[in-house]
This record gives sequence, structure tokens and C-alpha cells, in this order.
Amino acid sequence: MIFDNHSCAEVREYLKEASSQGKIQYLIFSDSNIGKIGAWNFMFGAAQGQYVVFSDGDILSARVGCKPHWKLFDTFPNVGMVTARPYRASEKYSTATFDWAHKQGEGVLEEGTFLDWETVWEHGRSIGVSEEKAHSDYPQGIDYRLTYHGKLPTSGQAISSS
Repeated sequence: MIFDNHSCAEVREYLKEASSQGKIQYLIFSDSNIGKIGAWNFMFGAAQGQYVVFSDGDILSARVGCKPHWKLFDTFPNVGMVTARPYRASEKYSTATFDWAHKQGEGVLEEGTFLDWETVWEHGRSIGVSEEKAHSDYPQGIDYRLTYHGKLPTSGQAISSS
């Protein structure tokens, strides 16, 4: 299922062609950009499977692919979301994950600097943060890493609990 959130004409034509070739089962076009949350609400409400894979236009999924992400659903309990783009998560937006990790005891949640500058800058650049601000914020940032039954998410993955 692809929800096109009012892309340019070239992308819309590409999607129509892929759909006509049977590469896309469901193709929905919005006549205006309803924002990421609007697209999520539509897609999540219409999705019929157990899993929803969401890819934004600024994410190159081919770099990692989806296969490693499926392993996280088997390794970590109650996974609500897996992302291919590592970023510095705020506890404010990950309360269920942090609550779960704290209940597991020592060694499950680590704080430190696990993301290198290039990874942090790749995300910052994609959301419009200036390089100067990203450089000044980087040394103060905190990264979180989960380990469960001796297993870590692989490089380039982040998870949230449901």
C-alpha cells in the first residue's frame, strides 16, 4: 500500500506505472499534502496486516532493507515501532520503551554516545537542522541502547515499545 502525499508529477507517474505493472497492490493519491501524521492515520486505519512498513521520501531503505528489522519483533517483547534511521530519541517521546527497560533491571538500557557524528548529521540535515546547530548540540546529546537476552538492535535500528 502506497499513500502518495501529493508528490510531484514525475513521482505520481512512476507510481501509476508501477501499479499498472502489478508492483503495488494499493495506491492512494492525496490531492494535497496532509502531513506525515495525516498519512499515518489514513494508512494505519486502512492496513490489514499485523505489520505496517512506513518509508518517508527522505529515507533510503535499500541501504538496510527490512529483513533485519523483523528479527526485532522476535527478540524484543511488545515492539510498537522499528525505524531504520537511528536518531537521538527523547525520553519524552519514548516513555513506554524507557519504562519497560527500567523494569528489566541492569544491563538492558545503556546511556552514552553510540551514534557517530555522520549518523547524527544525516538525520539533522534531513529535517532541516543547520550544520552549526547540529555540531553544537552533538557533544551534549545522549544516546540510548537496549540489550535484551544478550541481543542488540543492529546498527541503524531503533525501537519503541507499544
